[in-house]
Amino acid sequence: MHWIIHYDIAACVILLIVAILFFTKKSYPDNSTKIFKYLLISAFLSAVFDIVSAYSCYAAETGKIPIWLSCIVSVIYFISLNMIPVCYYLYILFVTQNGEITVVEKYLAIGVVVIELLLICSSPFTGFIFRYTKSGVYERGIGLYLLYGMALFVLINCLMMTIKFRYMLSVEQRNAVYFYSVASIMVVIYQMYNERLLLTNFACTISLLLMYLSIQNPGEYVENDIKTLNQKAFIKMCRMNVKGGRPFTIVAFELDGFKYINEVLGVSNGKDLIASVADFLHKNFQKKKIFHLSGIRFALITSRNNAEEIVEKINKRFSSPWDVSGVDVVLTPHICLAKYPDHVNTIEEIMYAIDYSIQEAVENTFNNVVYVNREFLNKKNRETRIEHIIKNAMENDSFQVYYQPIYDVKAKSFSSAEALVRMTDEEMGIIFPDEFIPIAEKTGSIIKLGEIVFDKVCRFLNSEDSLRLGIQFVEVNLSVVQCMQEDLAGRLLEIMDYYQIDYSRINLEITETANFGNNEILVNNMNTLIDKGITFSMDDYGTGFSTTNYLIELPFRIVKIDKSIVWAAMDDSKALKILKYTVAMLRSLELKIVAEGVETLEQADILKRMGCNYLQGYYYSRPVTEKEYIDFLQEPPL
Repeated sequence: MHWIIHYDIAACVILLIVAILFFTKKSYPDNSTKIFKYLLISAFLSAVFDIVSAYSCYAAETGKIPIWLSCIVSVIYFISLNMIPVCYYLYILFVTQNGEITVVEKYLAIGVVVIELLLICSSPFTGFIFRYTKSGVYERGIGLYLLYGMALFVLINCLMMTIKFRYMLSVEQRNAVYFYSVASIMVVIYQMYNERLLLTNFACTISLLLMYLSIQNPGEYVENDIKTLNQKAFIKMCRMNVKGGRPFTIVAFELDGFKYINEVLGVSNGKDLIASVADFLHKNFQKKKIFHLSGIRFALITSRNNAEEIVEKINKRFSSPWDVSGVDVVLTPHICLAKYPDHVNTIEEIMYAIDYSIQEAVENTFNNVVYVNREFLNKKNRETRIEHIIKNAMENDSFQVYYQPIYDVKAKSFSSAEALVRMTDEEMGIIFPDEFIPIAEKTGSIIKLGEIVFDKVCRFLNSEDSLRLGIQFVEVNLSVVQCMQEDLAGRLLEIMDYYQIDYSRINLEITETANFGNNEILVNNMNTLIDKGITFSMDDYGTGFSTTNYLIELPFRIVKIDKSIVWAAMDDSKALKILKYTVAMLRSLELKIVAEGVETLEQADILKRMGCNYLQGYYYSRPVTEKEYIDFLQEPPL
């Protein structure tokens, strides 16, 4: 026999191992993976038929098989061999350009394939690539060098493309591609002049092995424990669909109740449950792309309009308990449904929509499903923007404290005020507390914001104007988050001591609608501050559901009746009676009463006759800046 086939045999063994790993392990289902599969098949067929053709040529020469059969084997070998550079070219296109193939690149690949097939398939008749003499001896044709030239052209093209788009690959991936390109180019040149030693397939095999371990590494996109694609794969698939303009729907969900399993039943049982959930998804949504985005978050991608069916199946399954080591555990899926391009347009919007809509579903006690739409995204975009504005305002100390004067009915003067924080942005203009305070509470920045406001109030109370104008106290609002901080009392006293403020000049307001998770911490803070002389008000009285309990449990000195109660009493006789009895009840408890929302003289007179101690509202003054408040006190309207 004329050829040394040992390297081809080694190539077959290595390719068989790579093929087994590739086809048995779950891989990312994109176009590059499909092309890699064809590249692997072409390389394996090329190695096998290189060996077979070596034996068939020898057999044809010795008359053991007919020449036509050896011709067929040679044709198959040359086709499979020359498909390798073409498949590799397409693979590099998909890997470096995310599947964005230009018309020129597309027709270049088609042109090379068509020319090669015509040359190879016609060779038994033309002898252009190879031929057999009448005695059965195999000979190279002049056209073989044209095939080698075309292969070199394609491989050099691949190398140049990899260099151009190298930023799309990691260092390890780039090195694997460089090795394949350079090794293939060198081997093709070597093989042009050294026919006897068959090295082409072996060099190709080693390169494919490196590419499988670096670029096609299943661990990069797959979580083998639960045989599910990961978040990196999810982002990649979404990006490909968006770039390709292909409509698709995302159904993502997060599990509520999982914390109990990890804490009570153990982390291992938690992992088993995640695997069970993944198994449920695989069995019920076999044709969908299933992704495990995080510890308790999954997502499915579907191209059909059947998202509602998916949601229904998920809810139906989670309506029944899950068996975790013999314990029935009920989990609630908080589901988000988003469509491209109807609702989301970019990969950033997709990830943003999933995060915020699932959070919205968690907070929504009436429905565990949130349907993403443009209005929802605009709302969440505004929230995110306000988060950044809050952060910048803290860094730049641009929060302003406004003061709304409070009228003392007995003293007939404005000896106190409520401090109100204001935030303004150059682009968004004035952002009211009703909007930015809940966002600050959600992000945790309310603690620092509260201290900033308190610091500004104490600085004002320490000023000569404050002392000269006889301001007895200022009411400062405390958020629920602040009330739950064990060091609240210490931090406030520290600020007051810094400005040497008399403790009695501060009255802290706590909203009546707050849902306190731990009254013990709040009571401890209140008692510590009350012992120093600080007083407390219950704000928004009448708008919550636990009024009586709060009055009994918490040591308030002042109660502020919400403006909605005051306004209702002015328009309805029943509401007026309720307000009258409420004031009487509060007075019997020896509590001071502030009536909010006073807008007319008539309202003020009615509230005075009822026995309210303080009046606050636009009838007297809107919230004003510190300077305007000082001017107001110097020339009060009453």
